Amino acid sequence: MTDLIPILVPLKGSFGNNASLSDCGYDHDKQGKPIVTFSIAIANIGRGPLHVILGQQQPPDENGKVLAPAKQRIFSNDGTYRDEDVGFFERHDEPDMVHWHYEGLASMDLVDKDGKVIATSDKEGYCLADSFRYNPNLANSPATGLFMPLACIQKTEVGLSIGWADCYNFNADNQYIKIDEVPNGKYWIRLTVKPTKLTCEITEPKSVEVNIDHDNQKVWTEEKEKEMLNIYNW
Repeated sequence: MTDLIPILVPLKGSFGNNASLSDCGYDHDKQGKPIVTFSIAIANIGRGPLHVILGQQQPPDENGKVLAPAKQRIFSNDGTYRDEDVGFFERHDEPDMVHWHYEGLASMDLVDKDGKVIATSDKEGYCLADSFRYNPNLANSPATGLFMPLACIQKTEVGLSIGWADCYNFNADNQYIKIDEVPNGKYWIRLTVKPTKLTCEITEPKSVEVNIDHDNQKVWTEEKEKEMLNIYNW
């Protein structure tokens, strides 16, 4: 009996209408401080789905947080499965919907040429949902995602199907890094999937090189500049 373990990989590039680390932009937060915005995506390229079942929500804790216990369903190659406790999902109430987020799944950092973290995103929670199909050629990748974003709202079963990716658009909540104390210059935005109580394998972080220019309120990537040169280099 062999466990079919999901493998989580941070993505980099453009994937149809979705992007990850390839659409960086200069903007301002609600306090008017400069930020760098960008989309991210995390895919499951493993042999099994990342399948999480959410339980009954608990009363608010001393900090006002509303949590629901979570179990991960781990499948084996003989068709059996087992459920393991993986902590809690937290309820997030927004004007138009309710989300259930799992904390600590990933980090988004701005690092210098030596790999030192200069700034990091305040984003903590991730819904876990099949946003788009990343690799249809993987064995047992379903044509239709098993964990649609609606499940994150309904608080039922969430996760990542084999060959599917969870995407967070650049305008999503906390989908940015504050750069008000970051000087002009060249940096790297690094997306890292982090160890949690989930049973899964994780791959190396992905990074994109960015140039920050506060004077012109501009952020750009070397890769995007090269892409534009190729387009107009007749």
